[in-house]
Amino acid sequence: MADKWTGIKKRWLAWLDKRIPAASSIQLSHRSIFIFPSKMGFLFLALLGIIFILAVNFQNSLAYGLLFLLGSILFVGIYHTYQNLSKLQLIATPVAPCFVGDTLKFKVLLKPLLGKEYFQIKLGWGKSKVVDVPKDTESVAELEQRAVTRGLYNPKRMRISTTFPLGLLEAWSWVALRYEAIVYPKPIREPFQYVSGAIDNSQPGRNSQKGMDDFHGFRKYQPGDNLKQVAWKQFARGQGMLTKEFEDHFEHSHWLDFNATKGDIEKRLSILCGWILMSHEAGYEYGIRLPGCEIEPSRGDSHRDQCLRALAVYPGAHR
Repeated sequence: MADKWTGIKKRWLAWLDKRIPAASSIQLSHRSIFIFPSKMGFLFLALLGIIFILAVNFQNSLAYGLLFLLGSILFVGIYHTYQNLSKLQLIATPVAPCFVGDTLKFKVLLKPLLGKEYFQIKLGWGKSKVVDVPKDTESVAELEQRAVTRGLYNPKRMRISTTFPLGLLEAWSWVALRYEAIVYPKPIREPFQYVSGAIDNSQPGRNSQKGMDDFHGFRKYQPGDNLKQVAWKQFARGQGMLTKEFEDHFEHSHWLDFNATKGDIEKRLSILCGWILMSHEAGYEYGIRLPGCEIEPSRGDSHRDQCLRALAVYPGAHR
């Protein structure tokens, strides 16, 4: 039975892919809008059935009049419910990257047809958001999904629907807005294991930390910091856990090497992710070495994003 339903679902999705193909911008039309009675609509139809039976049995003209009046309202509602979605344009906007375990925020731009306004538009995956789209004004709906695995993430089809104005009918569509969200590995902050560009380029996996020559200041304690460098006096004064920072006289240029980490692929990438963030925060010049990929040492936000993206799209098992 399960295989049967799986086959039906696959055929349904294949039909949707042909009927409503994925795109970064979709305008709803008769090809992509479906309409059916809502729960209240079915109760309304049941009421019409009861009135019809009573009208036939008692041959009551007033009952027939009420039946035709309510039926005409239902049919007029079909047109207005359909029009409350028709020609509405949905546009996918860029998505900010995040780390595994964080929340991806997808923004949908809702653009009305010139001179039209839309009311009580529900859209989303599972939990829906309700928005109104005023006349000649674009609206934005922000939807969220939790990032479970790293890589390039594109959400499944989104359901958009409305029961306006009567609530007796529901018009809906399943749209596939084309996003390309990047999910980075979850960072693990461990002491550096890198190849220093200023000390010795021939020793992969060389242990190195910030220098121990000149006291530089304090920073907030992070798990994995050497306890010998914790500022215990400040901790005793109630200032919290702080770590002493020292400056050395070496040039902070180094390689972060995949082979210097231990564990499975996902853990290794998470450790590299933590090292990239730590190097960036410290202002170091750094590069990364992955099997089949090497990014030369540099600094800056764009370099950090390039390195993190390389980790996100690295081939291998995703958990």
